[in-house]
Amino acid sequence: MLNKTIVMLLNTVSAELGQDQNYADALDYAEKLAIDKRPFKVSDFCDLQRLITDELIQKDQLGKLRTIPVSIVNAATGDTIDTCPEPHNLKPAMDDLWKWLDDTKDANPFLRAFAFHFMAVAVHPFADGNGRTCRLMQHLLLLKSGEEIVRYVPSETAIMHNRDDYYKAIRQTKKLGNLTPILEFLAKCFAESAEQITREAKDIVRKTDQSPEARRNRIVKLLKKKKEIKISDVIELLSEIPRRTLERDLENLCKEKKIMAVGEKRARVYVLAVKTKGYS
Repeated sequence: MLNKTIVMLLNTVSAELGQDQNYADALDYAEKLAIDKRPFKVSDFCDLQRLITDELIQKDQLGKLRTIPVSIVNAATGDTIDTCPEPHNLKPAMDDLWKWLDDTKDANPFLRAFAFHFMAVAVHPFADGNGRTCRLMQHLLLLKSGEEIVRYVPSETAIMHNRDDYYKAIRQTKKLGNLTPILEFLAKCFAESAEQITREAKDIVRKTDQSPEARRNRIVKLLKKKKEIKISDVIELLSEIPRRTLERDLENLCKEKKIMAVGEKRARVYVLAVKTKGYS
């Protein structure tokens, strides 16, 4: 029955698949809200939910506080985990939450955004899309606070990769009446995402440094510093590159007249040629 509809906070991964375009549209809207000078309104929060759940839920529950009672259940067992505020209590709860946002403008942006994330999920204001909307609002609050790093740190992905721990942290926070479990979890997800981005960036730099042009540029720079080098010096400089590849780099530099080889192969050294244009 409709009035017995259960919104599953602990839903399966497949329940959120196929919603990429909706989320992209909501993210674009969040970016616009972030640069808007006016304060956030509850209606903005509802608009995010509308975009996220468009064509996925009943139209009469799109973009507004739910008008139906819901419970949070375990998708695997069907057991009720928590009850949510009745629909007539939602407006006062959201008014209180927005007042809290106004009162905490000077708080640490990350703690404020993480805390809002949890408190909004606890209110469970929508018929569906609560988790995705609250996580996007976390992103939006951080952007609005000037934390531009969130544009490059997809903590939403880390949260969903640790879905079971996410729900566990929510339950622990409610049981203890203390924000510590959820704050620690969300901070960990953000840190893990930032570390992943850093690793990927380093990998890009590493691959760029290993391109033929980059390798040869580094060899010439080393020569300018040391005046003459041996193959062993090049191997030490570019230890991740196979010896044969480095030998070809040296041969090509010689052909390009960027450097010169002096002596027999076993005792060969390399020196700069007169012209080394293109390598600085």
